[in-house]
Amino acid sequence: MNRFKLMILTICFLIVACVTNGGQPDWINGVSRQYPQSQYLIATGSAAAEEDAKRRASANLVKIFEVKVEETSRDESSAWRQTDDQKAIQGGSQLTVRYIDTYTSKLLEGASIVETWFNEEQSLNYALAVISRSQLSTKLRTDINHADRNINKRLSNVNALQEPILKSQVLYRAGQALRAREML
Repeated sequence: MNRFKLMILTICFLIVACVTNGGQPDWINGVSRQYPQSQYLIATGSAAAEEDAKRRASANLVKIFEVKVEETSRDESSAWRQTDDQKAIQGGSQLTVRYIDTYTSKLLEGASIVETWFNEEQSLNYALAVISRSQLSTKLRTDINHADRNINKRLSNVNALQEPILKSQVLYRAGQALRAREML
């Protein structure tokens, strides 16, 4: 009879363990034991459809870098008013132009969706996007070294040129490469 009790106790333990592991993953709250912050950047996304949750998780991972994204904006607006004998006619226009550097998407090429989870109570899908900090660091170092070589090459070539217009073009391109490096 003791074997029977031990078997029942073991089965109960396994059922409890399965139910506990089937609950909400730890990464839903932004912290993952499997992907510690010291080694990974993580982001989550949620939506009714699984693919939308995956896209949102990836987008949220990109948002970590938004502080580093260079943005140039220009807003213009105008208003006018015309009066006839008894009528006043008003009008206006507005223009908004926004330029955002797209390097962030290239930087996060190594990111991947590593887990998904469906919350039955809320009918919501969750997704976890992850990128390795070491992989990201290596990519940044490589890109910075490439930019340094590009700048040095352009600057060393400028002294050999005789025409001022060609010199200014090469210096302009070197300046563009320097701005790209600064973003890195």
